[in-house]
Amino acid sequence: MLELPLAIYLLLYLPVQQMWRSLRTRRTARTLQPERSRLRLYWSMTAQLAALLAVLAASAWMRERTPAELGLDWPLSVAGQWGIGLACLLVPALHGVATLQERRMDAAARAALEARLEEGLAPPRTAGELAGFLVMCVALGAGWEILYRGFLLPVLAPHVGMPGAVILAALAYGIGHGFSTPGQFAGSIVSAFAFTGAYALSGSLWWLIVIHIGVPAGMGIGAWLRHRRKGAPDSWLAAP
Repeated sequence: MLELPLAIYLLLYLPVQQMWRSLRTRRTARTLQPERSRLRLYWSMTAQLAALLAVLAASAWMRERTPAELGLDWPLSVAGQWGIGLACLLVPALHGVATLQERRMDAAARAALEARLEEGLAPPRTAGELAGFLVMCVALGAGWEILYRGFLLPVLAPHVGMPGAVILAALAYGIGHGFSTPGQFAGSIVSAFAFTGAYALSGSLWWLIVIHIGVPAGMGIGAWLRHRRKGAPDSWLAAP
């Protein structure tokens, strides 16, 4: 009963809404000046995921679906164990490469990088923002994986086959990241296909969740540390 409207929302409404919003806001500068506005962004995104997961939980309960059927296998399958090992190596490796690249940048390139992160990630600047940001990373990393992989693939596969399910779910998820530059859009589509295909092959979401949480969380922590090194105030309620 709830599966169909949730699937339509994820496949059609949310991607179209996000694409339209991103194209519209490209024409205006994004502002997140007061700290409370930045925190409000984090909590609003967390609340959105919580609401969608509540709908999914109700649907799973009505359909008597187990967590393993949503990709949350426990104990981990062999593929899931290999995936966790890969994720534990990949996340720190990615952050290490990014750190080395940043150290080689000159001041102008580093400023351009921070501007791109500010526009796309809205990184935290104070301890209070960092806490909210990390909670958001957990919600988004786990929530989107469960919804777009663990939920959509089993729902779509009986109708369009697993290859068709991977294509539809990956396109919807990639488009749902919006459009800021052609490179960003292409990267979103490619990564969406990589993650969706990886779940279709492994049948386990845990390792993808670790990657999906670990990468943006590390970026946010790095941005917070850079802001601290600039001597900015770091109280829980201090205005930036």
